[in-house]
Amino acid sequence: MTSVDVARIAGVSQSTVSRAFDPHSNISSETRNLVLETARRLNYVPNSIARSLITRKSNLVAIVLGDMKNPFYTSILDEFVHRFQEAGYQAVVLSVPRASEADAVLLKVLPYQVDGIVITAASISMQFAMTCRSRQIPIVIFNRHIPGLHAHTVCCDNVDGGSQAADGLVQSGARTFGIVYGEQGQVNNDRIVGFKERLRAQGFETGAIPQICGYTTFAGGYAAATHLLGGPNRPEGLFCTNDVMALGVMEAARNEFGLRIPEDLSIIGFDGIADGARPGYGLSTVQQPVTQMIAETVDIVASDRRPDRLSSGEFFFKGSLTVRESTHPRRHEREPLGAPATSHR
Repeated sequence: MTSVDVARIAGVSQSTVSRAFDPHSNISSETRNLVLETARRLNYVPNSIARSLITRKSNLVAIVLGDMKNPFYTSILDEFVHRFQEAGYQAVVLSVPRASEADAVLLKVLPYQVDGIVITAASISMQFAMTCRSRQIPIVIFNRHIPGLHAHTVCCDNVDGGSQAADGLVQSGARTFGIVYGEQGQVNNDRIVGFKERLRAQGFETGAIPQICGYTTFAGGYAAATHLLGGPNRPEGLFCTNDVMALGVMEAARNEFGLRIPEDLSIIGFDGIADGARPGYGLSTVQQPVTQMIAETVDIVASDRRPDRLSSGEFFFKGSLTVRESTHPRRHEREPLGAPATSHR
């Protein structure tokens, strides 16, 4: 069966059949339902590739992931797929090695005329960004900030998030601090900058705060904790720049050193993954506003009416501190915020 057969039996034009399968077309729901029901009875399925040659639209969106082991990215992938499907698009998921450039992988998908590209944990060159712009393909860098790149940025305000983490640890009673960070990059740098700036604003000395890389993994966080917590100057509060590392830190603190959380050590993570809320963890974290960030990303890619669709815009969303059992929310009532003990200055 062809679209001509569907049109004849449904009593509509062939162009109406094509429009009925396009969720963005201006067609009445009654006509659309008639065509879709007729197609179902005739076992007709439109040829999307052939249609894309005519319309120059494939309704495909490429989503580039760099670290599928991090539950933060698997959870956003699930939401991205659903939101794009609701908007009439299908997702093509690509994976690149962590912190590497995605050009080589993305060049393989361009022949499929993708209608947009979302990059979550990889880098692209300026040349590739300009190539996509010449082909009318919008690019969104999600949860990362790459200054100077001709692409949209949709990101959590990481500096503000780091500041909120500092407040949370101080309010939990911590007066000495440590940092477990992921791999080098703008995201981690911004979170650390916000953390230290807020501590300095409250009178703390930040030059000697120990920082150890946890490589964005549970095992890396566990290993980092064995270095930070084993010496005589054990910090009272730890800021982990993602939740996965924070969970590893918590396990090491308990298993290797017998520490109580938060009585002996307060911990705050960043991202807001579901595992952090599980019993036994109760991780306090800076929750990224993922729903708003994904909605903005989908709107940039899917809306032909946005005048800035092919330009470069920066959209930063403020996260929020979720306080759970890994910090002590009432200690600051006994020791005022901003008045650290003199011996730890």
